[in-house]
Amino acid sequence: GSFRSGFEAGVMAQVGFSSHFALQPAVLYAHKSPGYGINSYYQPNNYSYKEEYAMELNYLMVPVNLLYSQGPNGRGGQVFLGPYVGWLLGGTYRSTIGSARGTSVSGGTTFSGDVKTGDTYATSTKDTNYYFRKLDAGAQLGVGYGFEALQLQASFSYGLRDIGAAYAPNAGNPYQAPVIHNYGFQV
Repeated sequence: GSFRSGFEAGVMAQVGFSSHFALQPAVLYAHKSPGYGINSYYQPNNYSYKEEYAMELNYLMVPVNLLYSQGPNGRGGQVFLGPYVGWLLGGTYRSTIGSARGTSVSGGTTFSGDVKTGDTYATSTKDTNYYFRKLDAGAQLGVGYGFEALQLQASFSYGLRDIGAAYAPNAGNPYQAPVIHNYGFQV
């Protein structure tokens, strides 16, 4: 995997149930950019193969964090953690696929298209979409600081669910679909 920049925007509430503990539910639009690559070399034929994928995915995210603050009502230093659920709204992908004699590959053929929701790829060879599972779910952990009417927070989220679609049965593909998890830092 690799890191790329994206953004999140939305609304968050803080519901205190004691002077130092609160729940922080939120509804966010999140732009995530997972990617992966496959590089292989087969020595007997002196042949290299390379695939690189970059995705731009749009999600509706709902995290619900348990927050502890040093001061009352969310003020002062904070730590928080909790689960999140995300629904894929769509997106785009770009891939580069190349092969060459020798131990390395430069360049290749570039493809791009839309990201669609689905648990498996369509069996049609004319389908140029990339498929991801609609539902993402994971955990979030972070730190922050609460002022009178403002909070600054930094967190890390990790998707616990494989969001990559499986290859359709009997599609003639002998390979396993890649395992893809969303993860990222938010500020």
